[in-house]
Parts: sequence; structure tokens; C-alpha cells
Amino acid sequence: MQNEDVTCQVDKDRRELNTRLHSAGHLLDMAVSQLGYDWMPTKGYHFPEGSYVEYQGDIGGEDTSELAEKIDKQIARILDENPKTTIKFVDKAELAALCRHVPDNIPKDKPIRVVLCGNFGIACGGTHVAEIKEIGSETVRKIKAKPGSIRISYQIG
Repeated sequence: MQNEDVTCQVDKDRRELNTRLHSAGHLLDMAVSQLGYDWMPTKGYHFPEGSYVEYQGDIGGEDTSELAEKIDKQIARILDENPKTTIKFVDKAELAALCRHVPDNIPKDKPIRVVLCGNFGIACGGTHVAEIKEIGSETVRKIKAKPGSIRISYQIG
């Protein structure tokens, strides 16, 4: 069993779909941030079977359908602007200047990968589109709010 050759092949279509969905999660977070919501992202699920981003925070008395429409419009604006995606490796001190949220579990003694969409940074090791417009379109499917928690489900076109 040792020293055997192995041949692997990437499913290109699935990889591209997952890349678009993953980047769409960051686009959603960028829109939420630009709209002035201070929700803390806590979890993301960026796969075809029900993509969402979960936040710690509250929507107050805001109507979820009006909120979804507001986020959709901001997403469309960002898609129209088509900011470039870049990757940087930085230390934890520089990370705080680039990202609105720095998780506690980020290591202090090694470079951290940051994905920048325009000037919006997120510490992330996932796959990303080179230009936001590669996502295609994105819409909010559903917003589920509980005390202290908001889940925004989305889909891409």
C-alpha cells in the first residue's frame, strides 16, 4: 500500500459553484456591514444545500422582509461596483486594521490569510472569486431572527 500512485481529479463545475457560494457569503457580510449593522458573524454555511450566514445580534423591531430587501439592494450595488478580490498574509496586529471582526482563536505567531473584497477584509482560508461579479446574482432567501441570533439564508443566480 505504500508508495502507490494516486490520481485525483477536481470536479470543476462543483468547485466553481462552491467558490461562488463561499464568496457570496462574504458579499452578504459586506452588505450587512455597509448598511451599518454591528452584528458579529459567528457561522457560515456556503454550500448549495441552504447557504447562510449566522450573526450574533438583534434586528430590533425591523421587519425581516424589509430587511431582506434592503440587504438585496446593497448586494446589487456592490455587484455593480465589482470590487476586486485580493489575498494577503498578515500578522494579527495588521489583521485588526483590515477586518471588522478578528476571532479570538486566530494564532498570534504565524501569518494569517486575509481575503479583501475592495477594502473589506475577512480572515478566511476558503476559495474565492477573483472579481465579485463572478458570483452572478445573489438574493436573501430568508431571515430568521431569535433573541441574540440572526440567520440570513441566501442563494445565487
